[in-house]
Amino acid sequence: MPEQFGLLAPNYWYSIVSAAPKPEGPERAAVAVLFGNGRPYLLKFYEGLPRLSSLAATDELRIYEAVLASIAEEVATGATDLLTLQATIGPQLVVEPRRMLLQEPTDEIVSTICWKNLARPAQPPRDAFWKLIRGSIQELDEGLDSAQFKQSMMLRDVRPEKIYGPEIRRFVRYNVPPLARAARGMGRDLLIDSLKLTKEFDPASIRSAGARIGEAFFVYQSRLRDIIRLRFNRDIRLVGVLHPSQPGTPDEVLLLREYIKASWAREEARVIDGDTTDIVKALVSERSWVNGETAA
Repeated sequence: MPEQFGLLAPNYWYSIVSAAPKPEGPERAAVAVLFGNGRPYLLKFYEGLPRLSSLAATDELRIYEAVLASIAEEVATGATDLLTLQATIGPQLVVEPRRMLLQEPTDEIVSTICWKNLARPAQPPRDAFWKLIRGSIQELDEGLDSAQFKQSMMLRDVRPEKIYGPEIRRFVRYNVPPLARAARGMGRDLLIDSLKLTKEFDPASIRSAGARIGEAFFVYQSRLRDIIRLRFNRDIRLVGVLHPSQPGTPDEVLLLREYIKASWAREEARVIDGDTTDIVKALVSERSWVNGETAA
């Protein structure tokens, strides 16, 4: 059995523990750092799990924190090895490959490693982020006007309580990111947002804007769709519009575009891709649905 604190043959290492709310999907975020010397002996995580907060709802974050706290207690006893630990924590938590350390990790080293891997990533400049949001909404409004959506049926800056009243807060107790527009018909609500990705926007702003819309789609799909149908007798449809790419758009932005498209589709949003689809024609079809002219 390897010595946990052996002075003659130290074998210090650390591993990132990642969480994947949907194990079958690509989205994963670092939630803890596991330190070992032969066997694991220390697990550290940040309250609130900052890097997971854009992928999981508040109640899910609390569950992850409780699981990690339990693991930390078990690891501190030195009674478990790495293979046993990975086998017991389930598919939504993954211990990444070990990274070797050349010396015993001091408190300062532990703190530095945790900060680099667990702290919330630097946020994009807010001016750039809101410029991206405003430009995307302006483009969306032009498409909605061309598709002849009546302004009288449109809502702006859409949150659940704005459409369904304060009662909806009983079922979702945290702030849901707003969606740009909603069109309301007879028993049907079309919830819609969009992104216009150009070479002038940095990847951090694009990633943040795409995740903001994706989080709202996730809440409506996984938390509210059935409640809205049962309590308010309304069907909802989620639509995400990706405006056409521009010539000269960097490959990194195009790759992000495909990632955002796939992440929205996983939440059962209908993605209108301007690179392959006539956006106005697609919006006309959505207008027909919300007006009750076509079947669900």
